[in-house]
Amino acid sequence: MAITAKGKQLVEDTMQPLRELEDRMLKQLSEADKQSLLQLLNRTRESISRCDD
Repeated sequence: MAITAKGKQLVEDTMQPLRELEDRMLKQLSEADKQSLLQLLNRTRESISRCDD
């Protein structure tokens, strides 16, 4: 099974507005703040995944 060119375009068309929204939401954060946020979100995700065990 493989994704078609039309499918790839659909993914891109769907993701572009999401990327733009993310950029607008995070534009006030410094790079250091973004890294801290990413680390916290990753730790939270790991904690949540351990709850399923």
